[in-house]
Amino acid sequence: MPLVRKTVKTATALTLAGMLAGCGPLISFGQDGPADSVYSLEYQGAYGSFDEGAPTIYFDEPIMAEGLGGRKLAVRLQDFRRSTVAGASWSSNLADLMRGYLVRSVANTTGAQLIGEGGLDVEVGCRIATHVWSFELVPGADASDDIVDSTMELTLLNLRTGDLLGKQTFAAKVGVAGSDSQAIARAFNRAIENTAGEISTWLSDLQDGCK
Repeated sequence: MPLVRKTVKTATALTLAGMLAGCGPLISFGQDGPADSVYSLEYQGAYGSFDEGAPTIYFDEPIMAEGLGGRKLAVRLQDFRRSTVAGASWSSNLADLMRGYLVRSVANTTGAQLIGEGGLDVEVGCRIATHVWSFELVPGADASDDIVDSTMELTLLNLRTGDLLGKQTFAAKVGVAGSDSQAIARAFNRAIENTAGEISTWLSDLQDGCK
């Protein structure tokens, strides 16, 4: 496409120079310019099936660290600076996308009945609290060093007994195979895919305590 994207103007973000907008029709409203390329977190697996004997767990809306909860793709720079990827946005608030992905992925893998939005009307055995500390692009000295850094902390609480069943931090670092926004979005998707797999393994060992 002919649209050349603006880059994050910093010495540590030179790898984003020359980034091109994703292919597809560009929509312009008045003088506002072309619309952002919009990306999602898309779980590629199946949907979990209902199992009456499986533990039922409520998955809280993730608590997002500062700068991560909106619809822009976050960038972490040196010297405590933050920015966003120009011309790109998430299809919804990032907290909603992450919860939707994790609920579907972990439920499908573990067999647990994970309840997300609106699930507080359902009697559940446990609750998962999530704090997302990082989910952001970290530019390197050159394009081959760019990574997506994901770090989140999960806590599993038995609501009937008040027992803390588990608490663990999950971290993933994924290289960005390319310099455009589509490559960055793919790296974000790989990061949450890797993390969801680790969370599934962790929860599988603990979920019987939620029955």
